[in-house]
Amino acid sequence: MPAHKRKLSHTLYVLCILPLVFLGSLMIAAGYQAFAQHTYANVKKELSNAVHTMEMILDLSSEGDYHLQRDANGNIRLFKGDEDLTDNFELLEMFSKTLDVEFTLFYQEVRVLTTLRDHKGNRPIGTAANAIVQEDVLRSGEAQFYRNAELEGQTWFAYYSPLYNADGSLVGMLSAGRPAASVEAQLRSSLTPMMAIGTAGIGVIIFLVFTYAKQLIHTFRQIQALLVKITSGTLNSSIDTAVLARSDELSEMAACTLHMQSTLRKLIERDALTGLYNRRTADARLRLAHQRYLENGQSYTLAICDIDYFKKINDQYGHDCGDVVLQQVAQTLQQHMKHYGMAARWGGEEFLLIYERSDLATAQPLMEKLLDRIRELAIVYNPESAAQPLPAGELANIFVCDVDSLAEAEQHKDGLTQAEFHPPAAAQGLTIRLTMTIGAVGASQLSAGEQLRAADENLYKGKAGGRNQLVC
Repeated sequence: MPAHKRKLSHTLYVLCILPLVFLGSLMIAAGYQAFAQHTYANVKKELSNAVHTMEMILDLSSEGDYHLQRDANGNIRLFKGDEDLTDNFELLEMFSKTLDVEFTLFYQEVRVLTTLRDHKGNRPIGTAANAIVQEDVLRSGEAQFYRNAELEGQTWFAYYSPLYNADGSLVGMLSAGRPAASVEAQLRSSLTPMMAIGTAGIGVIIFLVFTYAKQLIHTFRQIQALLVKITSGTLNSSIDTAVLARSDELSEMAACTLHMQSTLRKLIERDALTGLYNRRTADARLRLAHQRYLENGQSYTLAICDIDYFKKINDQYGHDCGDVVLQQVAQTLQQHMKHYGMAARWGGEEFLLIYERSDLATAQPLMEKLLDRIRELAIVYNPESAAQPLPAGELANIFVCDVDSLAEAEQHKDGLTQAEFHPPAAAQGLTIRLTMTIGAVGASQLSAGEQLRAADENLYKGKAGGRNQLVC
């Protein structure tokens, strides 16, 4: 195959595998994003519920509004009603551990109470909220959820809810947060089995597609190999039965290819009129039989047969009648040789027989039986529809004998029985009976060509000696 041509296998693998890999990756990515969004929505809901729960707990534990007061030392402290919340971390700590979130209470934008600690264990009390959070929550008065809130160099998922006093004044915020690293770790731990199953499923699909594509390519290559053999002149090739057993177009293609091979073989090896092997094939089979004889002593008998007075049939009743005679004789020869060897049309009204694995002594009685079958053959010919049988009583019997013309036969008709001769009317059909002469030789050290000449000489002797006989 030229180097510039791409192999079908490569193209098929690319067309089958790459789209699967692409679609599989796309599905995994889309699945990851969908699951991640679902996880983030759950985190938002959990943080929102945590904030609202803490608001409710603060309201239940301390009645009144949020306000600032100075203590005896002049320090500003946060009160809710009469309850001092400034150093009251226990409540937030307890629910922080229970809900797995970090709480922070802001008065305006300043952290007053929080469960957050830095790496040294210090709480970021007195620090201000992010400017974006101040703008989104304190200025708008609406709760906000963030997936990328920054605090002390760490990213958080955080939910901020504004705090209102009874008069509706906005006094601060309450937030619940969870480290982004913790959420992502939870996401990965949940997705890993799903990703593994998805990847394995895609792998199985790719394997199945690859296996099927491989089978397709193997089938294509078998059909290709068969076509290559046919184009090179090898017309006896076969193909794997598994290809023919397929229930798709490829089996039809293979069957058509085999049919084409059979048709070509018939056109090349067979005689178009009689269906017997032609001279070219017969010559090759004879040389093969002779080679086997020389190599391992496998005997055979060669015979050349000739229909007696065949020319008179063509001259008197036309070539259509002659063709019918040749076809019927060929059918008889083929049936006779079915279990003994091969029969071929050698040329004109001559036929060649090869009795395989049979020496001359064995083949001689078989050839005598063949002559008897030829003598018994009654060939029906209807000029209007060749080779169609006619009803009884409408047949004229013609015995092909050594006469020069129908007029001469008329002069000698008194010497013939009705079964031997009866001149036909123009509208009647014919029943033609005939004989054959055979010249035969057994296998020998002579070449195949010399054996053919020897068989032909015996045929000539039989013709000269009165025809209708076997000469060995």
